[in-house]
Amino acid sequence: MIKKLGEYVEKKNVAERNKLLFSIATNATIFNDEILNFLVNKNFALKVSIDGNKEVNDRNWVSTTGYNVHDKILENLRYIQMFEERTGRYVQVTNVITQNNYKDYFETLVYLTKVLVFKMIDTAIDLTVSWTEEQIQILEQEIKKSFVYFIDQAKAQNGFYWEFARGFSKKKIQESKNFNSIQNKECKKCEIAAYCVESSCIMQNIAVTGDKNKPAPIFCRLRKLMSEIYQEHKAIIKCIKM
Repeated sequence: MIKKLGEYVEKKNVAERNKLLFSIATNATIFNDEILNFLVNKNFALKVSIDGNKEVNDRNWVSTTGYNVHDKILENLRYIQMFEERTGRYVQVTNVITQNNYKDYFETLVYLTKVLVFKMIDTAIDLTVSWTEEQIQILEQEIKKSFVYFIDQAKAQNGFYWEFARGFSKKKIQESKNFNSIQNKECKKCEIAAYCVESSCIMQNIAVTGDKNKPAPIFCRLRKLMSEIYQEHKAIIKCIKM
């Protein structure tokens, strides 16, 4: 299917002559030399989904045919490494914070970057559930510990790209906004209103809260946390290249 889609896009692009960049997200349980060569030759960007170590990953990723998803990913890790070597690009790894793994976020970040040695980490949050105040506070502590680890790794010349840290830059946040503002009095009074990206994602707001002018509460909390950490460690962050 992916090959056919790629061929279709390339055929349509003959007249347009646009520069094409394909992207694919996978759990990496199916990988071989043929797939690797195809992804490399067609200039794909690759994203792999893994939520953490075996115990954490198995909470949400279960195979219907009997194999262990985490173990299968590790079996195919060599293909991921070869992809990086042949393309000169890092594979982006995405993990999802859910209500059955949020207490393990710090350990997950360490596992992904120190044990599996991934260099690009993109973290998403499950928005299909309601997060309690207690859960949010625990998650905030996990992120704070993770940021200390992030800084320590950068100082040790073993840094990695972390989506949470990318969000600290006010300039980058402002540049990424493609929507002027939502109409929410509480948001406008917020101390980080001038550069908060949550106020610009109206489709996300509609999907989570049902109101384009009302961001998800957990995103508000985490965005404020990022701002606090940025202000506290501004000098160090500016020295880190991701």
